[in-house]
Amino acid sequence: MELPFSTDYTAERDGTPPLGKLKDWLAVKDSQGQPAERESQTMPTWAGSSWYFIRYVDPNNNNAFADYEKMKYWLPVDRYFGGAEHTTVHLLYSRFWFRFFYDLGLVPYSEPYSWRMNGGIMLGPDGKKMSKRLGNVMEPGVLIDNYGADATRLSVVFIGPYSETYPWNQNIIKAMWRLVKTIYDQKEKVKPTENAQIKTAYAKLVTNITDMCENLKMNTAISEIMIFVNELKKVDAIDPETWKGFIKVLAPFAPFLAEELWQEVNNFATWDKHNSVHLQSWPQTAKGEVPAGQQTIPVMINGKVRGRITTDPNESEHTLKERIQKDEKFVKHLQGEVKKFVFVPGKIVSVSV
Repeated sequence: MELPFSTDYTAERDGTPPLGKLKDWLAVKDSQGQPAERESQTMPTWAGSSWYFIRYVDPNNNNAFADYEKMKYWLPVDRYFGGAEHTTVHLLYSRFWFRFFYDLGLVPYSEPYSWRMNGGIMLGPDGKKMSKRLGNVMEPGVLIDNYGADATRLSVVFIGPYSETYPWNQNIIKAMWRLVKTIYDQKEKVKPTENAQIKTAYAKLVTNITDMCENLKMNTAISEIMIFVNELKKVDAIDPETWKGFIKVLAPFAPFLAEELWQEVNNFATWDKHNSVHLQSWPQTAKGEVPAGQQTIPVMINGKVRGRITTDPNESEHTLKERIQKDEKFVKHLQGEVKKFVFVPGKIVSVSV
């Protein structure tokens, strides 16, 4: 059926849609000959959200919804995050709309997004979906007041992979608060020194976290920071350049702590936004700092990362298993019979006890 012609596309203040104002068109008779009314709600609320992101590319254009060359530069969207509930109502609809625009020659690509990830859900401490009715809601403001913004941020990131669902655990934020305090305390050790062990640990930190960030494994990146901080705790002095590099790595995860440490280590007398750590380049490691061919991979025991171990492509699973069972940082978590040992070379070791 063809819709009636109209030049008025605005809705009424009470929510009546444009077609709802065409009274003559609305009035019809049903199959029994009784008075009826046509459906006027023809445009779902998701219609606008199916293409609005294109407008961000060129928001002030009065001649088109976006300049074609600008769309070629900015689109498709690199990474699209959202809840699973968006899979149909937004992801599917927006792909339909974008393909329609593409067929009309209005956009340069056939797909709007290069990559998509569904986000998980933060459950309440009782394992149920947070709800005011159930009283299991964790208020971020309260957590920030009690533990600080950085500890709260670290806790949310550390609790598990972005794409999975986990219950809130109060012990995690306590651990993250202690981590923030421990990192802050290390600043007293910063002085000229040479320590090959710390330099090697730092090189592994940068290499591993760079890879983890690129693959959105932020929770294991926090584990990497914890491992490096444990190395710092063992020494009496930390050279300034290594400390500065560590602060840069820390910045995306604990932005306020990193900024304060950055200002102090550089002896900036006054605040200048141009000196912010968040405007610095991501640190690079020199070739040879990480032993050639070796990789440091996480070791999960009963579903939790308990540390990392360095291995090389030629090491057998049997040898690696023996080393893990003798390593003091893993021994306390290996009480009992090992039911399952999975080694994915270059990726991870998973042990079930």
